[in-house]
Amino acid sequence: MNTEVVRINTTLTKDLLRELDSYAEEHQEDRSTAIRQLLFAALKEISKNKIINDYKNNKITLRQVAEKLGVAYWEAMDILVEAGVPVQNLTKEEIQNRKQKIERDTF
Repeated sequence: MNTEVVRINTTLTKDLLRELDSYAEEHQEDRSTAIRQLLFAALKEISKNKIINDYKNNKITLRQVAEKLGVAYWEAMDILVEAGVPVQNLTKEEIQNRKQKIERDTF
């Protein structure tokens, strides 16, 4: 990841600016840091949603979901189930049981 800093300008509504300032104050950050944090979180969520949609549309496999999200296979299953996406026709309980079995067998 390139850590070179680039200055940008943006235009916000007064309401959005108030929300931003409220967030920054609540998290004891300056505006620039708050904007970076919120932008990072939003981009991460957008990426996660795209990955979930790609899985739903059979464009990627469950293993690829895990790889792209940077999580373990069973965590990817949990994420998909929480998003309401069927995973190999498993219930949340079945996923939890598999997760526990994997942990028992691994450790």
